[in-house]
Amino acid sequence: MFHVEHLKKLKDFANLMPEKAGVYLFYDKSNLLLYVGKAKNLKRRVNSYFCTDKNLSGKIKVLLLKINRIEYVVTETEHDALILENNLIKNLKPKYNILLKDDKTYPWLKITNEEYPRILRTRKIENDNSLYFGPYTSLKTLRILEDLIIKVFNIRTCKLKLTENSIKRKKWKVCLEYHLKNCNGPCEGLQSKYDYLKNIEFVKSFLNGEIDNILEHLKCRMFECAEKLNFEKANEYKLKIEALKNYQGKSIICDPSVKSINVLGFVFKENMYFFNFLKINKGFIVQSCNFHLKPLFDETVSEVLSNAISYVSEVYGLNSPEILVSIQPEMKLNNINIIVPSEDEKKLKLLKFSEINALTYANHFIVNKLKKNYNKSILKLLEKVKNELGLNNVPFRCECFDISHFHGNTIVGSCVVFVNGKPSKKEYRHYNIKTINYNDDYAAIEEIVYRRYKRIIEENEKIPDLIIVDGGKGQVTSVINALKKFDNINADVLGIAKRLEEIYKPDCKTPIVLGKKSETLKFLQRIRDEAHRFANSFHKYKKQKNLLTSMFDDIKGIGEKTKKKLFEKYDDIDTLKKASFEELKQLLGKSKAEIVFRFLKGEVNK
Repeated sequence: MFHVEHLKKLKDFANLMPEKAGVYLFYDKSNLLLYVGKAKNLKRRVNSYFCTDKNLSGKIKVLLLKINRIEYVVTETEHDALILENNLIKNLKPKYNILLKDDKTYPWLKITNEEYPRILRTRKIENDNSLYFGPYTSLKTLRILEDLIIKVFNIRTCKLKLTENSIKRKKWKVCLEYHLKNCNGPCEGLQSKYDYLKNIEFVKSFLNGEIDNILEHLKCRMFECAEKLNFEKANEYKLKIEALKNYQGKSIICDPSVKSINVLGFVFKENMYFFNFLKINKGFIVQSCNFHLKPLFDETVSEVLSNAISYVSEVYGLNSPEILVSIQPEMKLNNINIIVPSEDEKKLKLLKFSEINALTYANHFIVNKLKKNYNKSILKLLEKVKNELGLNNVPFRCECFDISHFHGNTIVGSCVVFVNGKPSKKEYRHYNIKTINYNDDYAAIEEIVYRRYKRIIEENEKIPDLIIVDGGKGQVTSVINALKKFDNINADVLGIAKRLEEIYKPDCKTPIVLGKKSETLKFLQRIRDEAHRFANSFHKYKKQKNLLTSMFDDIKGIGEKTKKKLFEKYDDIDTLKKASFEELKQLLGKSKAEIVFRFLKGEVNK
């Protein structure tokens, strides 16, 4: 419950606030800034927090109890209030304000501020008077652009510090790029500074989506060369034109008649707003970036959208005064025309395109977050397993053994490996039991455990933290007997019996019984069940192989090679019986196919 006197004091102050646009600030007793907000009408907005009949969230109730004083700043316009709010949040970082993170790790294209500029890929924007284009969410797209710029505009890729003085002194020599016709050789003065800088201007226009003028220029140069009978040079221009048109065809996302416009699409997932911002110029995407906002103080969608528009305007700049959004933001922004399309198909298509990109970004972000959370939760679980079972090691690496047979026949074993709670299937192993040929699970377990760790030690591989065996006290004893033959294996050993799901330890006389809902028990069961599944699948495979190969024993004309071919092709007898004569003929040849086919139809006796 709120303290009535505390609320009344704050409400009395709010009633004295002016009915003008501005920014309000909430402070606690220690003069710590808790929250910064913007408002069209300061008095009405701040008063809304202290209405006792309003259904407030728990978060706001906690915040209101912490507020000791309120301050405010009056601004001339709503836009000024929004800018001031953004600046205060950025510099003072109040605890309860929106958290904003963008995609600054995405790469940009940089035109360097040099006498002979270069085009570089970078992930860091510096205050060095260079020009930056991007960010590009696809590295593949960026590489295509770089390659196109080199081939069409012949911009140098070397790291030479070119100046007119160094070129006059003949300090540099042309490199392989010149001979590949990717560079016009400005380092030796084979291309004038004027022509080189003109190509740089073309690159700027190209990156801004202005391709038509460049195409017209290249066509004029092509015709000029053709008139002078310089057909080789004319063909070079023709190839450049084709490359640009090919890129244009792939890059266009709407009618080229669409004027320059900005698009801001968003989706709401996992209590966060995910945005995609696009700059469109004559139907081309010239910039795309993603960012997300996490409201901490129950801001409305329109409030969040106002912050997002202000952010992209300040950080990336707008391509035109128009920006497409799906709803009207709360605040009016100076010199920005907000458009909410309802019937214009082209604009609706652009907005939908941006929203799809925002959704893709949201899904990617959430998956990565789940992965990080999984790593944290699995560490807690592994530590819990260690503590609950009294293990010496945190079971980061677990190996589990199981035996499978049918009345002592076709005995096989399995070993599965779990690393950090996840199965490492490439490390799974099957075992054919070699030392016994009768039903003795204990001896079989001892054999495969010994073989497993003998090889691991010889090959200097990782020793597990925990060894699990499917079974009870006898199976655990078999594992211990195998490990006694080695000096340097200090792994914990457990057995988990299926019937009552009891857990056996070598040093405990009575088994450990955990509740059915125990996370530790479920962790062990998951590993044990995987070892059981893996052993059974191998046993079934061996059984089918034995049946399939033994079927043809003593049949004249069918030897081991033929039986091997049949086994490799067919998984079981039923599948083999359905095979056509032509299929068998292709696999075995006509004569052997006839024998097998007739046998399967019951026409050949052993």
